[in-house]
Amino acid sequence: MTIIANINQLMSCVLADTTKHTHATIKENDIGAKLKRLTISDLDSNMTILGFDEGRKVKKGNRKVMDCLSPLFNQSSTTEHNRACDAVLIWEKNPGKCQVVYIDLKSDQPRNYEGQFQGASCFMRYIQALLKEFFQQSMIIEVERFVIFHTDSNNGVKTLNKKKSRFQPITTTPQNPEKRIVHNGNTVSCLNII
Repeated sequence: MTIIANINQLMSCVLADTTKHTHATIKENDIGAKLKRLTISDLDSNMTILGFDEGRKVKKGNRKVMDCLSPLFNQSSTTEHNRACDAVLIWEKNPGKCQVVYIDLKSDQPRNYEGQFQGASCFMRYIQALLKEFFQQSMIIEVERFVIFHTDSNNGVKTLNKKKSRFQPITTTPQNPEKRIVHNGNTVSCLNII
């Protein structure tokens, strides 16, 4: 089996079965959010999107009990290990070699995202360990990207700040993600964020 098939078998938060669907919708359920929905299109069967933020909501019946990446983690800790970005796109570009894009949806002025990206990135290392231990598969993350999609109070009017040319690879980190202005309900091709 492929790494993608095994990740899909391990995780309960897969947003779309890419063997059947080419689109996945990331939703933000926060009542105050301006960007509530973004669709990622052009998915291929060698990709998966995990809904980390929704997947970490532990429920008892219809009632949410806690938000955590694992119920084994301490809830009262001062670290941000239980936080996660909204979604993680994993592309097995070549056998055993993956590109991972961490995606978060924000409103107008993105902030407080560093811990979300760090928590999700650490959890991806856990997935790597699970694949190695239980499936005897080595998953090499060749490229990691951090992208924030956000609304803009100026209705999407871009600033005139200089940006790096697209032919140069964009290096992103949890502290310095790429930020892209979108409107609620937009569709973005996965080919434009990988």
